[in-house]
Amino acid sequence: MASTHRGGGVSRKLALAGRRLRAMNAQHRSRSAPAIVLLLTVGLLVAACGTAATPGPTGTVILTLTAGPVCPVERFPPDPNCAPRPVADAEVIVLTADGREVARPRSDAAGKIRLTLPQGRYIIRPVQTNTFPSAPEEVTVDIGSTPIDVALGYDTGIR
Repeated sequence: MASTHRGGGVSRKLALAGRRLRAMNAQHRSRSAPAIVLLLTVGLLVAACGTAATPGPTGTVILTLTAGPVCPVERFPPDPNCAPRPVADAEVIVLTADGREVARPRSDAAGKIRLTLPQGRYIIRPVQTNTFPSAPEEVTVDIGSTPIDVALGYDTGIR
């Protein structure tokens, strides 16, 4: 029986497939080259930035904002209904000793603001709104390892 198989037909197909594969690889390399360059560039930029500075020790300051007086006449013994009221949603500006702003927190419903900051000297500046109560003067605080409480008294204007 005579074979109908042509000599070299399989090898021609393999050679053609090999050329196609090499062409595809070359095309893939040329497309991925810009991506590789971009990834290397980003990696170098991130490495050049270095690591973030490790923050030093922190401290806590707890601000209590109250408004008073709330009654026109002080009584003795004091009337509990005339106790100063919390100042909710009041904004304060926190500045470093050299005047750089580091925070702008707002008081909660109880008139409290709790801040954790790097230890050091800060200026607490209450922001005045267009209405009463009048904001108190700014205060300077030294934040250390022990939490500190600072009372900020807003003036209602009641006399």
